[in-house]
Amino acid sequence: MTQNQRLRTEYSAETKFLPYLIAVNLTRRCNLKCAHCYLDAGGKEEYATEELSTSELQDLFAEIAERAKGTLIVLTGGEPLLRSDINELVTTGNSLGLRMVLGTNGLGLSLKIAQELKACGLQGVGISLDNLYPEAHDKFRGVAGAWEKTLAAVRACRACGLHVQLHTTVTH
Repeated sequence: MTQNQRLRTEYSAETKFLPYLIAVNLTRRCNLKCAHCYLDAGGKEEYATEELSTSELQDLFAEIAERAKGTLIVLTGGEPLLRSDINELVTTGNSLGLRMVLGTNGLGLSLKIAQELKACGLQGVGISLDNLYPEAHDKFRGVAGAWEKTLAAVRACRACGLHVQLHTTVTH
């Protein structure tokens, strides 16, 4: 059997493939201006009109849970905290038996919001931190003060017991 035949057999519609992790880009809106962004995310309000609605996302989560309960769902973007329904989405996924985590730049993640998300069932947060030096991080992310807010978000998550993973873009 060739490798292509093996892959077709392993991942065909007849076999049950259970994903471990699914990343859901909730929005292209973002509060940073990163030149390296793969989504071309930014502050354009028209990006909000391109987003799936709360009910469409809840239906998606239900479909995933029906096929693969326990899947790790990474809510990301853009910046997922710019969605007003983020708590509701975490609650829905959690109630369906999905493991909900958040991928964020951390700028909007206060202690209060971290506590609310944890109460909704959020299990962890991946936060982007690209340099040990504030000026370099802020320049890379396109917004002054981003480094301080990012570290404050890390502290907030740790204070309320959320697992934290740092995400770094390697450039040199």
